[in-house]
Amino acid sequence: MMPPTSTLQDPAAESAVAGPRWRDRLAIPPIESPFLDEALDNADLPDDVRETVRKLGRDGYLVFDLDLPDFEERADRILADLGPRYGEERRIAEAWYWNDDVRALACAPKVLDILRLVYQRDPIPFQTLNFERGSEQPAHSDAIHFHSLPRHYMSGVWIAFEDIHPDSGPLIGYPGSHLLPDLDMQDLGVPSEPEYYGAYEEYIRDMMKARHEEPEVLLMKRGQAVLWLTNFLHGGTAIRGPDRTRHSMVTHYYFEGCQYYFPMQSDLSAGRITRREVIDLRDGSFVQHLHDGEPVDLGDLSKVCTYPRPLPDWVH
Repeated sequence: MMPPTSTLQDPAAESAVAGPRWRDRLAIPPIESPFLDEALDNADLPDDVRETVRKLGRDGYLVFDLDLPDFEERADRILADLGPRYGEERRIAEAWYWNDDVRALACAPKVLDILRLVYQRDPIPFQTLNFERGSEQPAHSDAIHFHSLPRHYMSGVWIAFEDIHPDSGPLIGYPGSHLLPDLDMQDLGVPSEPEYYGAYEEYIRDMMKARHEEPEVLLMKRGQAVLWLTNFLHGGTAIRGPDRTRHSMVTHYYFEGCQYYFPMQSDLSAGRITRREVIDLRDGSFVQHLHDGEPVDLGDLSKVCTYPRPLPDWVH
């Protein structure tokens, strides 16, 4: 699917009061709007794209071919560069600091086009993680790790660098789980601190068991990507083949016009928010946090989740 430039906003209409209709002011991503079907029916989109977007809105994730002409060469160079660098954690964060191919895949045109279509805002690639092996990470939503105000303007895209074997600890996901309520640490009755994250993982495990939900195993092919919405529950299965690799990369994306924060160290009801420093990997610029269109001052960064220093020379 290659989405054309289009809009998913509601058709323009005048209300009984001055200004745009309240529905035109919704700060809800169009892909998660209750009016998505109506917007799609009125959008100038090919039928296959319309139905693909509808499926993403229903399931919370989308598998597609990356369609990047030089993907093979870039993937091979990434594997060669990162291979000697992997430690016991099996992953490398922010390889874009030095690896231009990682940065290029984070900015893949088809990914940005799809995100721009379904969120109707400019996507901002801001973080990468590269994996040598399966993470075996319990099911979770990215909304507990990265979030935004307005809510849900965040997405993840995972790219397979090899055909994923069932014994390598493949990704799993719970179709439709993005429609479940968001969870903060306060909902679990624990302090807003990362050391209490285990309580969140236990809650998700027990909740899905109580709901009798079964995950879908995502056996991706080399060069395929899966995009998921903010609250989509996903994780990694156990590695049954000790010698199996699961070479892959995930990029997380914010969207323009938001505040960006770290939920595990925030308590919004108490007025405490730990914001995130955001760098746009497309051009290395720092992204201004905005509230209702007005700049938000991050201060001296002492209470901000920042990137490791030193930063690459091209970041400005």
